[in-house]
Amino acid sequence: MTISWKLLLVFFLLAVGIGVAGFLYLENQQAFIKRHQEEELAAIADLKVGQIVNWRQERISDAEAITQNPLLARTVQQWRTEPDAAWLKPELLGWLTALRQAYGYRNAFLLDTEGALLLASPERDGPFDPNRIHLALQAARTQQALLSDLHSDAGATNAHLDLVAPLLSVQGGESVPVAVVLLEIAPDEFLYPMIQSWPTPSESVETLLVERDGDDVLYLNDLRFRKNAALALRLPLSTERLPAAAAVRGYEGILAGIDYRGVPVWAAARAIPNSPWSLVAKIDAAE
Repeated sequence: MTISWKLLLVFFLLAVGIGVAGFLYLENQQAFIKRHQEEELAAIADLKVGQIVNWRQERISDAEAITQNPLLARTVQQWRTEPDAAWLKPELLGWLTALRQAYGYRNAFLLDTEGALLLASPERDGPFDPNRIHLALQAARTQQALLSDLHSDAGATNAHLDLVAPLLSVQGGESVPVAVVLLEIAPDEFLYPMIQSWPTPSESVETLLVERDGDDVLYLNDLRFRKNAALALRLPLSTERLPAAAAVRGYEGILAGIDYRGVPVWAAARAIPNSPWSLVAKIDAAE
């Protein structure tokens, strides 16, 4: 009887010891997985930020190359001021078309310094969006290349960005704008796929591009789990534990939260330098 009691005590102690060891091992593994996932989220968020910054700078460089081309400015000025220079119109239109096709822009326009449309590739009819005219006037006034925010024109559904480049002519020792080139960028052709790509397979990972719009956080790109969300989905900044809201309020780092589906997630938040955008890389906590 005494031996049986001792054996039972030994068995109990062994069972407790194995249970504690297993629990500690599980806790250690959970902490390791969590730490590894946080490091991966942070690394991917930094990678995406770098890609977006480079992409934006490449677009600005495209526009600056146009601005710094005095021959192009003189050609436009000659076409507009000399009655016998009408032959230059098809050449300028051909240049616009080649520019659009070579660099993957959706549309290309040539405007005067008052915002009136002179040439378009492909050709178009109808009124020009006032926001585009305002951006063109700003570029002419500042004599600098400008990149707009993501937006949709009035009556349109396709999101896009506008890149504008003033054409400058030197007159009396000073640079004078003679026209503005406006290039329409379709984000679904490169920007959105770049944002959404992920280096490892996963059932729930997602990258969000967001910005503050008044008292809301506005989602700028298409989402993995919601159709037609770009520039359409907005949630109050006061939404509890929403990583996107924390990001646009200026938070940068790792956080646990509830995403736009109401699902618990781990997320990395980052600001995009020299832009109004923020980025959130996230994964479902369950995964």
